[in-house]
Amino acid sequence: MKELLLMPLDFGCRPVVTEEPDGTLSVGVFVTEGQAESLRNEGYEVSIREMRAENKPRPEVGEGDRFQGGRIPLEGLGVKVHDEEEPGA
Repeated sequence: MKELLLMPLDFGCRPVVTEEPDGTLSVGVFVTEGQAESLRNEGYEVSIREMRAENKPRPEVGEGDRFQGGRIPLEGLGVKVHDEEEPGA
């Protein structure tokens, strides 16, 4: 699993490793068909959950400002980083 997680793949916001009932580990990753085939060739088991045309635009998730101009604070696992030397960071 460590070798897979070190590959330059898109694991979303952060990799989520799951132990399967048979004791193997799995992780969700966004890959092209070519990347999936490369992973198979390297010995990884690849299960496709959803295929999306690579050139097809993704639909918008929602509309409007859910944070109401900053009046509603952000929530989640992220960390706000502030760098005194770099304005706007």
